Amino acid sequence: MLRMGVAGPELQPSGGSNVNADCMSLSEDVVTSLRLKGDGKGISFLQAAERAGGYVIDARGNKTW
Repeated sequence: MLRMGVAGPELQPSGGSNVNADCMSLSEDVVTSLRLKGDGKGISFLQAAERAGGYVIDARGNKTW
């Protein structure tokens, strides 16, 4: 989903911490992980991480946990 640009602007990486700690979807988790771990990484790392997250979301759905 993320790799196809389906994520809305609310799921795009941002500098703020507007994540609801009570309930987080897989797509929010991917975006948060990229924001936290992706600083200073190359474009190929970001693309691979987003692609892998998209595969999980496609296979299992955008579940909340």
